[in-house]
Amino acid sequence: MVRDTARRVTDHVLDQVGDELRTTAVLTPDDWEVVYLRDDLSEQYAPDEYEQALTAFRATTEVDQPAVETLPIGERRAVVHYHEHAFVLQFPYQPGKTVIVSVEPAVGSSLGSFIDECRELVDDA
Repeated sequence: MVRDTARRVTDHVLDQVGDELRTTAVLTPDDWEVVYLRDDLSEQYAPDEYEQALTAFRATTEVDQPAVETLPIGERRAVVHYHEHAFVLQFPYQPGKTVIVSVEPAVGSSLGSFIDECRELVDDA
């Protein structure tokens, strides 16, 4: 089940990065379920704000669509969203179901710096 998978991912991420894990959730076409939400974030965000953030990933990402499987880059493994306050990783599970993992930007500091450098070049153009 997707929830069991999300729990295993949560345990792994907690082992790897500890308190840098912000949240994990399961996203389906019609619903979402929190698997883990760090205590300070549960106090910081109202439930409707959390729901709004999760549903935005449903609306904007086709992570489970096999659109690139035929390209030479291979099958899509995950989608990485880079935000000001978090990296959000979206893993396809089954069609319409994804596991969402949000971590602090420090977890992906090298990738974040690389993206910021590229972004500056784009912004300067």
